[in-house]
Amino acid sequence: MITKLREEQVNPKLMALFSTLCSVLIYLLIYFIFNLNDFKLGLIVSIIIPVAVTLPLSFLMANYHKKIDKQREELKRMNFLNKNLFNVSSI
Repeated sequence: MITKLREEQVNPKLMALFSTLCSVLIYLLIYFIFNLNDFKLGLIVSIIIPVAVTLPLSFLMANYHKKIDKQREELKRMNFLNKNLFNVSSI
């Protein structure tokens, strides 16, 4: 369950989608409050910039998290072996 949640948290496509959605909503809010002139250009920019920035960074973060999880599992395995070896040697 926790692993599934962690995979969803670092899913690069989901993070890019969320970032883009937030950017568009903020742009729409600013557009309606300040009555900006060029709606299409602002909308295009509010979509392209988050995708261009978030997607590569999300992939880097996902790879980093996978590497950390792999190292954590290796440490658990080594700790288990170390405890077993210590128990055998103390007998």
